[in-house]
Amino acid sequence: MNLPNGCRSKNIAKAFGIYGKVLESYIARKRDKDSQPFGFENYGRVSNGKEFERMLRKIYLSNNKLRVNIARFTLDNAPLTPAPAPKTVVIE
Repeated sequence: MNLPNGCRSKNIAKAFGIYGKVLESYIARKRDKDSQPFGFENYGRVSNGKEFERMLRKIYLSNNKLRVNIARFTLDNAPLTPAPAPKTVVIE
């Protein structure tokens, strides 16, 4: 399931904030290939990305289970390195 209709950045920032400090929250105006809304959460440094992603996959927002994965690229289109770096979470 995806972001509920009418969901705002502050809603997802609050839901995701229990897992760490959210540096930035953004919901895209565009839709994904299935015409569903999606967004991004940017966290500070994360030591174990896979474990972090597993924890985030438990989040529900308005009875919708969110699909979560770690972004594969940074904003400047460079691949993420395996070293601990700020993590951006893609929310679908």
